[in-house]
Amino acid sequence: MQTGIVKLFLVLLAFHGVAATNVAAQGTDKRKLQILDLAKMAEQVMKAESDKYDYSVDIFNDNTASVHLHFLGHAQTTPLHLHHTTEEATIIVTGKPHVSQIFGRDGKVEKLEGDYSPGTMIYSPNLCGHKWVNPSKKIMQANLVIASPPFLGNFYVDPTEPLFKKSRPGLVVRLNEDLQRWLKVSQSASQAERLSMLDGKLLRLYLRKQVNIPPSSSPTILYVISGKGLLDAGQSYPLGAQNVALIPPDHDITLEANMNAPMVVIAFRPDVEWEPLTIK
Repeated sequence: MQTGIVKLFLVLLAFHGVAATNVAAQGTDKRKLQILDLAKMAEQVMKAESDKYDYSVDIFNDNTASVHLHFLGHAQTTPLHLHHTTEEATIIVTGKPHVSQIFGRDGKVEKLEGDYSPGTMIYSPNLCGHKWVNPSKKIMQANLVIASPPFLGNFYVDPTEPLFKKSRPGLVVRLNEDLQRWLKVSQSASQAERLSMLDGKLLRLYLRKQVNIPPSSSPTILYVISGKGLLDAGQSYPLGAQNVALIPPDHDITLEANMNAPMVVIAFRPDVEWEPLTIK
């Protein structure tokens, strides 16, 4: 999804998050809890960099994983490509891209494509071909890209690439629709589901009320898809849709949804698989 990384420094000069956001060009300070507002970041980039064909903001990067906010310019295309080792879980932040994926199933090649709205997550395992098109001539299209191992660039291919047969299937996860379905069929205060991607490092949380996440040796990255609530990790922070929380290791974490504003949250731990959470 990315042809080059432009660091977070210039974007963060334009606004202030709830916690420390004075991030230097070398990357985020992993010792401090930070709240980033992707809606504000996207708005700033679209004002300041509207002439760019392709633009990226680095949010997290170490030797295990990377997270970046990628922008595709007006009426631009990221051509069909694959990653030899990297898996990508890409969440649409703005716009309505047309996405194509090509992968193997039962020795044959299949294609999955469609137009997808914000809150949709597109999962492309390694060797899965994927192509992104921003059909809009007026707005840049933005995605939050979670990659493990870290993103290293795109390997461009044509539709007959034989490696596609070796890929596991791509997947489309409609997070907002899944939340509404859960609210209809469950009366639970919360539900935590470890997703079958990125080696068990990705968790989907549904919240009516509250969930506790025990401390870990890994940083924790939370992305709120929809809803409103509070994050408690030593002190309290309000969270809303399109907020990203970067939480250092060894923090006891509590998430609580506001009344009448149930949340769906993607939680990512770059360094460890998620253990089952105790839901009360």
